[in-house]
Amino acid sequence: MVFIKYFLPPTAVSYWAYSLISISVSVVSGYIVSVLTENKVSAPKYTTIHDISEIKADSSWEVRR
Repeated sequence: MVFIKYFLPPTAVSYWAYSLISISVSVVSGYIVSVLTENKVSAPKYTTIHDISEIKADSSWEVRR
């Protein structure tokens, strides 16, 4: 991204291409970080995490409210 922004001429990459490249780089780098920190990060205190597959399996959404 830095190379595209600062070292290429302004007309080398269109605005839309730069946007798509930026989004792609963000997604890929976010995925890599999430894989590397998979078991090291926990949810903050008082966070509710619903297991959607379990809820769909036993239709217990109303019970969980």
